[in-house]
Amino acid sequence: MPICLFFSRMPELKNLPGAEREEIVGAAVFSLPITLRGLLIVAEVVMPLTAVAFGLSLVLGHWIAYAYLPFGCFVIWVVFLNLAQTRIRELVEAKEGRSVGSPSCRA
Repeated sequence: MPICLFFSRMPELKNLPGAEREEIVGAAVFSLPITLRGLLIVAEVVMPLTAVAFGLSLVLGHWIAYAYLPFGCFVIWVVFLNLAQTRIRELVEAKEGRSVGSPSCRA
């Protein structure tokens, strides 16, 4: 399954209005079940991000951690978005009452 950077690029959500997209994505991301796979994926993303931010702040000063924060938040959001792809597809199918096409992300 390809990695989607933005939920507006997900084929399941392309035909929905913006407010509905945000509602479905929010519901899917915040209802993610806690699984070992999900925890390991989040840990393998968060730990290196934290280590890089800590190393850069030691070398360049405290301000770099604040500059690095938006990038780190975006990367973590992408991880959660991709963990929730199956749930997003299920919510869209339930809302439209039909089967949705391919699960791939197109750029």
